[in-house]
Amino acid sequence: MRAGRIEALIHLGLVARHMIVFARDCGNGRENASMSAERPKLAAEPALPGTGRG
Repeated sequence: MRAGRIEALIHLGLVARHMIVFARDCGNGRENASMSAERPKLAAEPALPGTGRG
């Protein structure tokens, strides 16, 4: 910061945050690690007996 490179520091923080959020989304199945691959299909919830749902 002494060299006046605050813009580079902000940029680094934003990119790091994006990478962390993207990695979490991949781990939770909301994103693919490869942008060229198709999204995985979510498994259907099992039907609950007697509820008429599912």
